[in-house]
Amino acid sequence: MALVVGIKHVRDEIETLPAFGAEMSVAGLLVTAPAADAGIFPLNTAVFINSSDAAMVTALGATGTAADAVAGISAQLGDDQVAAKIVIVRVTEGSTPAETIANMVGSEAAGTGMWAFLDAPNDLSVTPRLIAAPGFTAQMALDGILSIPVTTPGTGYTTAPTVAITGGGGTGATATAQVSGGAITGFTVTNPGSGYTTAPTITLTPVGGGSGGAAGVAVRGNVANGLIAGIPTVLNRLNAGFIPDGPSSTREAWLAWRETIQSNRIFHPTVQDVKVLDATGAAVTRPASPRMIGQYIRRDFETDGVPARGIANQPIYGIVGVSRPVAFNLTDDATEGQELLAFNAGIIVKGETGVENAIASGGFVFWGTDTLSEDPLWMFAHVVRLRDYIELTQVQTLRYYLGRYNINVATVNAILNTMTTGLERLTARGYVLDFRVGFEPDKNSPEELRLGNLQVMFRAEEAPVLRKITISSRRYRAALDTLVQSVATSLSTIGTAA
Repeated sequence: MALVVGIKHVRDEIETLPAFGAEMSVAGLLVTAPAADAGIFPLNTAVFINSSDAAMVTALGATGTAADAVAGISAQLGDDQVAAKIVIVRVTEGSTPAETIANMVGSEAAGTGMWAFLDAPNDLSVTPRLIAAPGFTAQMALDGILSIPVTTPGTGYTTAPTVAITGGGGTGATATAQVSGGAITGFTVTNPGSGYTTAPTITLTPVGGGSGGAAGVAVRGNVANGLIAGIPTVLNRLNAGFIPDGPSSTREAWLAWRETIQSNRIFHPTVQDVKVLDATGAAVTRPASPRMIGQYIRRDFETDGVPARGIANQPIYGIVGVSRPVAFNLTDDATEGQELLAFNAGIIVKGETGVENAIASGGFVFWGTDTLSEDPLWMFAHVVRLRDYIELTQVQTLRYYLGRYNINVATVNAILNTMTTGLERLTARGYVLDFRVGFEPDKNSPEELRLGNLQVMFRAEEAPVLRKITISSRRYRAALDTLVQSVATSLSTIGTAA
């Protein structure tokens, strides 16, 4: 029964909400660990650890890539940071790097390899957004077989013929044929092989009938690393970034490898490995990518979890050297380091005491700012990460309104004010230069509103990283005029005194 006489409070809950920041600093490591405790780290399963958890780290074992990757991340943590959050996905280490990479690529249907990271949000309540696969991203097939055309489909094939690839100076290439309607319709290169200086011979052997089929001249070229080629799909679903290790042998090898990659979610691939001390005190070569992830985690911690700054010009801790030096000079563009940075690389440079145009006076310093995107709007890694942060924060905050309220002026204002509050906080801290939030009437037709569909917008400009300072230098003639006046005044004073 309704109140007849009295006072009743009804709370108006359509209010502006505080923004809840998204978690952007969880690492994801796709690794091998043959000696790991399989009960704690099952294969192809996302497992969460804190890097300070000695029992979990010990359970990874000392072999494979996992132990060094965790140590490399932990070594970069800053003041008051106790541990990094890490999601581990362990795969079987194959007898060759190609086999291991195939295990890392895994299967989407089975959720194995890199696809296991997609289970982390639901299974572990954390989402890896800084991912690396140390040791297995620099490999590529040089002069491998890209494709094999069909020149004559033949007739009568009830089963696909076997395909043999011989000659050409290379090794390892394999392929299968596809048959439809009794004819050969195409070939699939299952392993590109490497080292083919000329086109190999393609021989078809019928299985169960058929004849007349013929393959054309095989197309040779550099074949991308399979893991790097496939992982952008996973990164897009997780709003994550990936830091690969590129070939560290030569500039030419790195550039050939770089030409096979494009993604705004792949960040400044390294051109060098690092050297660290093993348990016996000997210097050993290890991948650099986990150290870069550790630097991002450190920088995010410095900004209260907002991924608003890059890791360029930051010291790398825990290393004693690099696999090869890369010449770099702040004022000379004719150096290898400057050239590689122009192609979006990440480089590690040793400081030089007493050299003003060196990157630093001492230590080992990382420089890298770019994604591997062709779109200049998303050229900087920290811009991509900050935009992810803004959008994920809005999803996390604005979901509260869904289904609770009807579309009316109060609800729309509450949504816009909530978006504004979050962006004002980032602008006040200098992470966003300026923004605009609004409701666009022409994009909200009565028909769409009747269906419960509301469209609002925001525009924001993330602060770019400072990469170059140009200083205009010239002589200053006016200083001589001042000198003349000063001398004249001085002489006049002397003359008066005399």
